[in-house]
Amino acid sequence: MALEAANVNGGYFEFRLCANNDFKKVVTKECLDKGLLEFEDGSTRYSVIKEGLNKVRVKLPNDIQCDQCVLQWRYNTGKYISKHYKCISLACRPFQTMFTSSW
Repeated sequence: MALEAANVNGGYFEFRLCANNDFKKVVTKECLDKGLLEFEDGSTRYSVIKEGLNKVRVKLPNDIQCDQCVLQWRYNTGKYISKHYKCISLACRPFQTMFTSSW
């Protein structure tokens, strides 16, 4: 896959694949979460190194077959959302997440 990244704020990409063979059926988060894809090195997260074109290889599961697969990409940025949360550690604050799906 090729990822075009702009305004990189750290963070990482993840890819999910859902075998949805009924185009009238809404794809669920559970289906996508079960299909978290791995990269060649076995990891499930690709840290964005640079702005511009990033080429990555994703392993497709051997056991998946579908007429209509849905691929979701998710970019979890290194940028905090500016909301106030009641917690002591900065790690309690959520990160900004962007995602989309395609079939």
